[in-house]
Amino acid sequence: MIAGLASLFAAIALAGCAAIVPFVIGKVLFIALHLSLRRKGLAGEQAQLAHPLPADGALPDVVIQLPVYNEGEIVKRAILAAAALDWPKDKLHIQVCDDSTDDTTRFATETMQELAASGIDVALMRRANRNAFKAGSLQAAMEKVPYQYFAIFDADYLPRRDFLRRCMAVLLADSKLAFVQARAEFLNRNENLLTRAQAMELDTHYAVEQATRSWAGLPLPFNGTCGIWRRAAIEAGGGWQGHTLAEDMELSYAAWLAGWQGVFVTSVTVPGELPADRRSWTSQQDRWLTGSGQVIRTIIGLVWRSERLSLLKKIIAIGNISMWWVSAIINVICASSAVAIVLNPAAAKVVAPSVLAVLCALIFLLCVEQRLGNTLLHGRSRALPGFLADFLLYIAVTVYKLWLHLLSLRKIFSGRKPEFVRTPKRGVEETRS
Repeated sequence: MIAGLASLFAAIALAGCAAIVPFVIGKVLFIALHLSLRRKGLAGEQAQLAHPLPADGALPDVVIQLPVYNEGEIVKRAILAAAALDWPKDKLHIQVCDDSTDDTTRFATETMQELAASGIDVALMRRANRNAFKAGSLQAAMEKVPYQYFAIFDADYLPRRDFLRRCMAVLLADSKLAFVQARAEFLNRNENLLTRAQAMELDTHYAVEQATRSWAGLPLPFNGTCGIWRRAAIEAGGGWQGHTLAEDMELSYAAWLAGWQGVFVTSVTVPGELPADRRSWTSQQDRWLTGSGQVIRTIIGLVWRSERLSLLKKIIAIGNISMWWVSAIINVICASSAVAIVLNPAAAKVVAPSVLAVLCALIFLLCVEQRLGNTLLHGRSRALPGFLADFLLYIAVTVYKLWLHLLSLRKIFSGRKPEFVRTPKRGVEETRS
């Protein structure tokens, strides 16, 4: 009986390895697509950013939405950064979308009083409840005004003065664009080992994943902050719904299915903050993994049936979206192979080579992808030995994240809507290595 169980678990592990192979192929195709589009895509981005804006008198009204929940005193800094944006004062509107239950509201009100003489329109948007969390707050605030463009910033992200002029130039140049997504940069990337590993992973997300999706015309998920939406696209996507914990991703795909396209710009950056302790980071990752899984579960079939993408782009898009499921499969592979070997050590001769081959291939491709993202954003300022040291940190964090992924799977398939838990923010200043 023990031998039979060992064979069963070995078979499960080998089946998991076989299931990973298409993901490996998809990752190779995605990296190849990135390399083929990189030069043209970066040149196209500069051309988009160089598009002339109308004269100030002809510029549209823009609403800055600051969704906040128990942010404390850092809400002051967020409001002041929004008020400092270079845009005609009579066409700049700030909505502090405040669901707070602490003294955040008091700090926001004090800052609004300081700005009263500046002529900038700043409104505090309070709700009686937290229905649909961030999505509900953004939707409720949008419905209060008639304007057509909405820039969204989480409280810990501080746009530079020229953000609106640069990103609105891109958005106004193409009436088919739903949103412009800028790249987040991190004030505390060098604070500790955890922030360095996160920065490594997110640099790759922005410089390789998001950039390539944008260049190739693939579905582009909004990152929830540091971007500007067109009202018509929000409404075409059904508005901010909050059916999942990834309201940004949810609306992005809904707008894309309605015929809209997002664009990502790598050279417009917005400084922000990374969670610097394990508890805050774990809470954030749990929300991201759960929310992404909720959206991905429903979107894959819709992308496959889309008439807007060629067969090759469908395969690449679905392969990229489906990488979320690789963690689940790796969990199955590792657990099954371990049980098989414990029950029958001889099973290692059958299972170990396949497991090692698959895991090494994935690690190698991740290393290549992260080096591509690292050099695109930072050139050769990070020497190879230093890069590899940070990559090992990233792998260690990723191993820990495998267990978080298991928890998110339980929430996704339980049928119950998980609670939105905010990531604590500290209002950090820039740290240096």
